[in-house]
Amino acid sequence: MEPPEENFIPGIYNYCDRWCERCLYTDRCRVFVMEKEFTETYEAEQHHKKSREENRKFYKDLPKDSEGSSSVALKGIEKSLGAWNIFYQYMEEERTAIAPLITLLFLLRAGLLKTFPGAATFRWPPKDQEPE
Repeated sequence: MEPPEENFIPGIYNYCDRWCERCLYTDRCRVFVMEKEFTETYEAEQHHKKSREENRKFYKDLPKDSEGSSSVALKGIEKSLGAWNIFYQYMEEERTAIAPLITLLFLLRAGLLKTFPGAATFRWPPKDQEPE
């Protein structure tokens, strides 16, 4: 916060040798106060920028949540396909009713893999974050 106007010495900066750390009048020098505020603002912006970049890098390396959800759905589809195929093998009189369900599950699986290609290879936790 800048001191009141009357606390500044008019024109003191005209005699400045830029050794502010040795000067007794830094609290009364407008240039020193403005430079200090600028430096603090700049350092805060740089800190925020660095934090944003670190966060971006961290989240970029994580698998997408949609891939995790689609991986769970894919496992469910594959288990359902396995079960319906067993029914198809042993329930000959119901094959005409079961076949469209199996076809639908295959189409659903293909659509899921097309939309979420990472679903088949999704791992949690990621390899580099697994507990040892």
